[in-house]
Amino acid sequence: MSAGPVLYVLERYPELSQTFVAGEIGELASSGVAVEVLALAPGTHQPDDGAVPAVYPADRGPAGRLAALGVLAGRHPRACARLVMREPFWPPDGRRARALARIAPLVPHAAAARHLHAHFADVAADLARVLSLLSGTRFSFSAHATDVFRDPEAIRTNLADAAFCVTNCEYNRRHLASVAPEHAAKISVIGMGADLRRFRRRRPYDPDGPIVAVGRLVRKKGFDQLVRAAARIRGRTVLIAGEGPERRALEDLIAETGAPVRLLGAMAHGEVRDLVESASVFALPCMVAPDGDRDGTPVAILEAMALEVPVVASEEVGIPEMVGADRGRLVPPSDSDSLAAALGQVLGMAPGGRLAMGRAGRAWVERNADRSRQAELLRQLIEGRRDGAT
Repeated sequence: MSAGPVLYVLERYPELSQTFVAGEIGELASSGVAVEVLALAPGTHQPDDGAVPAVYPADRGPAGRLAALGVLAGRHPRACARLVMREPFWPPDGRRARALARIAPLVPHAAAARHLHAHFADVAADLARVLSLLSGTRFSFSAHATDVFRDPEAIRTNLADAAFCVTNCEYNRRHLASVAPEHAAKISVIGMGADLRRFRRRRPYDPDGPIVAVGRLVRKKGFDQLVRAAARIRGRTVLIAGEGPERRALEDLIAETGAPVRLLGAMAHGEVRDLVESASVFALPCMVAPDGDRDGTPVAILEAMALEVPVVASEEVGIPEMVGADRGRLVPPSDSDSLAAALGQVLGMAPGGRLAMGRAGRAWVERNADRSRQAELLRQLIEGRRDGAT
């Protein structure tokens, strides 16, 4: 294997809703792995201090793109011809020659790398496959949530050419294996990880604290069900940290039901951590949205468990793989009555029982979702070993 860096291939970087990507990159870099980041465009979040910087393709204008395409085609005529004439999935708009010209300056970065790793099984994985074809550097990808359930042919194509695929839960692995059974051996489960140093409780558990939820205000988070449940519970404030297109609908529902819910908007990482630590219960009633949008294993749940907060969530996607009866409660998705009952049950427990539930959650995360250990498992796969991945 080349002594070059591991090159992360991303659609956008950094993104506020994808802090787990930056966290994984940071863990690998801290362990001594040379890491570089390549992204098609900047994300919506400012990089943290010390974060690995990204390389983005520059817009060279029509003449510059034409010249870059000519150079790329001269160096890789067969690969370029194959991509222009027969590539079925990349780029999403089908303008292959233009896309090749845009990524031409990125090919030398891929050629100098020892391995390419993409996050998400759609645009980024497609791009990693294309860069692998042009550079000869092997690639892999992490599949997370909705991207797992994209066009089956696209998934099969990427699995066929990838060295391996990582996904975060058995729920996803089963689906990927059903889509491409001939490549099932390439799929490993490495769960999402929490930063156990940062997400360690600093102050005593408050049994009278608010119910807290964290996530983008989108349908798949099920926050409308949480608002309806909060209207039934009363006497306990619900605080939701996050922003998104469902804000107006949620505001209208809060006004209609009189639920004691406050939408706090987007918050800095440190503020979110402190908010979750203040909670008496963490709630995240995820669902599969009508358009198929869904979570896999939400990192927010892991972080709440790491902070020793009891969790009430939905029995959906990969969440049952994280939340057991000793750590919280699970309810059917899109069922505000069951959600209200479960929240009421947990809040009705003696403080000592809730404290024990939170400590069990922390212990589970330490055993199964330590971010540094999860990054080490990925490193082993990149190096051609499978010591701890399942």
